[in-house]
Amino acid sequence: MTNEKTNETAAVAENTKAPGAVPPEKAKKQPASQQQDDTNKRKALLVDDSFLIRRLQKELLEKCGFAVTETGNGKEGIDKISELGIEFFSLIVVDLVMPVMNGVEFIIKTRQTFGDQLPPLLVCSSKADVDLIKKLASLGIKGYLVKPIDPAQFTKKLKDLFPDT
Repeated sequence: MTNEKTNETAAVAENTKAPGAVPPEKAKKQPASQQQDDTNKRKALLVDDSFLIRRLQKELLEKCGFAVTETGNGKEGIDKISELGIEFFSLIVVDLVMPVMNGVEFIIKTRQTFGDQLPPLLVCSSKADVDLIKKLASLGIKGYLVKPIDPAQFTKKLKDLFPDT
């Protein structure tokens, strides 16, 4: 009876697998040299409430060799920095118009908290207010791009900040 039960369980398990699924024992493992290793990559924190914008910026950052951590507002960004540590990130890309905590509040809070430890801040926003940009420049941002983001401009700014990318 035990063998029947075992065979029955195996049959049920086999029939519930997703079509085309490869059993773990038959899956090919990548050699260690081919596995993606994020430990040597630069890390970017992407703070934007728009999933579509994050997806585009994440793709561009990854093409330039960054591993990307995403958050949907300034508070989540602060929480992620608290969780991983400011030294974990080599770049922060932030929007200004977000719920919960906007980008200006995020920049002020992180500048007050981390001072010179703060990695370069790149602002990407639909706001094109010159006075606001001047205020942000006085807070030490390293760049300001107006949305919609031109991928070539975004990539050029990354290369300006990190010439070896």
